[in-house]
Amino acid sequence: MQAVQTTGQDDCGTGQRKQGVYLEQMRTSIPILTGTLALTVFLTSLVVETQQTRPGGDRDSLARLDFAEDVAAALPADSGSGTAPAAEPDDRLAGLLVQAKRFAQAGNLDGAAEIFRAVLNADPDERTALQALGIILFSREDYVGAEHVLKHLTAIEPDADVMYYSRLGVAQMRLQKYGPALESLKVVLAETPRDGALHFAFACIHARLMQTDLALHHFEIAHAFLGPALLPHLSDPHLDNLRSTERFARIAHSLRTGARSTALLVQDPDARLNP
Repeated sequence: MQAVQTTGQDDCGTGQRKQGVYLEQMRTSIPILTGTLALTVFLTSLVVETQQTRPGGDRDSLARLDFAEDVAAALPADSGSGTAPAAEPDDRLAGLLVQAKRFAQAGNLDGAAEIFRAVLNADPDERTALQALGIILFSREDYVGAEHVLKHLTAIEPDADVMYYSRLGVAQMRLQKYGPALESLKVVLAETPRDGALHFAFACIHARLMQTDLALHHFEIAHAFLGPALLPHLSDPHLDNLRSTERFARIAHSLRTGARSTALLVQDPDARLNP
């Protein structure tokens, strides 16, 4: 009877140890998984694919709502309903913007876009309409239109939020305008120098421009900040010009083998931020 009890205690202890190992493995894998998902979302939705613009049509409902929130946030608050007296031109534009906000909040981004175009026909420099229309066109993968609108916005408002520079740069990447994309994304990088996914985007651009040293410099920073999350993106075609270099091969080997190369996995990634 005593032997049976001892065996039961041993089994219990073994089970607790296995549970502890399992929990420790989960704690270790969660940061890697989180980083991989974050990079995948960024690169898939914003940066790395040079694909043809899809034809118009309804978008995924969640994406529509996400962009609708972005548009609505850029617009003035609704002052309420009711019949208003005849308005001056500026008041009429403000009323149109409020109406556009209602369309955006309802998820009707196409209707909102038509109103923003009407506002811009009356006032080509109306910043709120430029911001919102740029977001809508980007969400529709109309990169030609998005670039046109966002270039004008950033030209008349150089201090615009980096979100607009980011979407401008990505639109230019999608159009394979790598030089202009580089200049647009430099504004974003100045605000977020520790964004590993952004450094990966720079590596892709510089590689396309045959600027191998700069491409490898940003690729190493991306590796330092992102670590194993970079592994699924080694096959990105933007990096093809780098594959024959020793520096790329070392990073690829480190990622594929899980080795911690002290020459590549920088203890302080900030040390690499300046070439």
